[in-house]
Amino acid sequence: MSKVYGLFYTRTGNVLCGYGGKVGGHNRVGAQLPGGSATGKKDAQEITIHKIRKTLLDELDEEFGVNARKLLEAEIDLRNPEPYSKILDGHNVYIVFCEISNDTAAACCGFVTDAKKRRTFYDEPFTRVAAVNIQTAYEKEIDAGNTWFKEAVLALAASHFNGVC
Repeated sequence: MSKVYGLFYTRTGNVLCGYGGKVGGHNRVGAQLPGGSATGKKDAQEITIHKIRKTLLDELDEEFGVNARKLLEAEIDLRNPEPYSKILDGHNVYIVFCEISNDTAAACCGFVTDAKKRRTFYDEPFTRVAAVNIQTAYEKEIDAGNTWFKEAVLALAASHFNGVC
């Protein structure tokens, strides 16, 4: 199964994280990245750049909200980031690293009020979005079981922040 996540970061070393809500009927723990399964390609080993982009934008609508998705889509269009891919926990995981401006990060932060995801017993959008220092996120905010998020932060830190974590 292919998974797609977005890791949006500022030049000053902050990453956008979602908090709260539910996934699979369980309350989310700690900081999370927006993302999910690439629908229609559950058994595929690789998916196209177009499918990665569509999945990420759909997930942003559902988890961060429509306004944040519009702002982040503009940054994706501006920078045209290449996804990082790795097999993690038995899944082909694609992580789109995208630098964003401090203004965009600030505009995306706060309580999520315009998410397209319906609230059900099993799934809910994030309650809020925050910009968190990359080192703080790695050391304190990410749940220990969230290996793919930790892997993504390490890869970002190594390539953009001189391995700060």
